[in-house]
Amino acid sequence: MFENYDADITQESFIASLYWTYEENGQRILRYRDILGSAGCTFILTLLPFFMMYCPVGALITLPFFEIEVGQLGNFVGAAAGTYPAIEPLIAIFFIKDFRKAVLLIQVTEENA
Repeated sequence: MFENYDADITQESFIASLYWTYEENGQRILRYRDILGSAGCTFILTLLPFFMMYCPVGALITLPFFEIEVGQLGNFVGAAAGTYPAIEPLIAIFFIKDFRKAVLLIQVTEENA
């Protein structure tokens, strides 16, 4: 932590992401692309479990109370709940820039850091 950020971890109480860089003249530049990428990743990671686990399981439990046949939904619930743990890390890998660079073996240099 000290080598990369010049911060002693024993003296810090809060650490957060900075979404801006500095130009040569010292002026801040806000990185909208990184902010929107983080928001998009969070949005998809929120919707994915809702539609792959909570909605199907909720429908499977609730529909019989209203005398509605479940039918093939029972098969989808198991398949979706089993597939979700494999899909969720892929979304994080391809939306988070550092993970994406590591997976795609993109060499990190000072120009594209």
